[in-house]
Amino acid sequence: MNCFERSIYEKVGAENYEKISGAVIGIIGCGGLGSNAAVCLARSGFKNFILMDFDKIEYGNLNRQYYFFGDVGRFKAEVLRERLISINPSVEAKVFIQKLNDENIEFFSKADAVVEAVDTAETKADIVSFGAKKGILTVSSSGMAGYGDAKDMTVKKIGGVYVTGDMKSGISDTMHPYAPKVSAAAALEADIILAHFMGCDI
Repeated sequence: MNCFERSIYEKVGAENYEKISGAVIGIIGCGGLGSNAAVCLARSGFKNFILMDFDKIEYGNLNRQYYFFGDVGRFKAEVLRERLISINPSVEAKVFIQKLNDENIEFFSKADAVVEAVDTAETKADIVSFGAKKGILTVSSSGMAGYGDAKDMTVKKIGGVYVTGDMKSGISDTMHPYAPKVSAAAALEADIILAHFMGCDI
């Protein structure tokens, strides 16, 4: 146990620390939601991750994703692994530079929780269905575009999935995502997962 882990242990106690540090967290999509949620989880003591994203970092991502100017051009999942290890050197993160499909979704079959952080409705539905079938805690998000109405961010349980966001502000050509609401949605996702492993009702 390193010094950071000891500090978490002292905050949450032995039983909760064992649950948190032993849990496997899947992050499907390492953009705005996925990168920020993963960082929140690593700061909370989670250290076993499965990261999947096929995309590279662009300058247009830096307004909301947990990456920096010098990261542009690199694969998001690889850089995110480095970010998590920089928080806790004991982090173990398996990285898959792939688009999710019917075969590689099985990489997440041993996850204890999954953050759905993809862009397309069809892929979102596949992840939610997979989580329900496997009994995996799944968190998603709907409505995080714009600014000035972060007070409307909330959490709803829809079927077996927890959804964060304002449930109304979809991303479009005229409604863009910005760091405050994206980060808030991601933090709520991480909070749901943390509460679950701490034994709290959500």
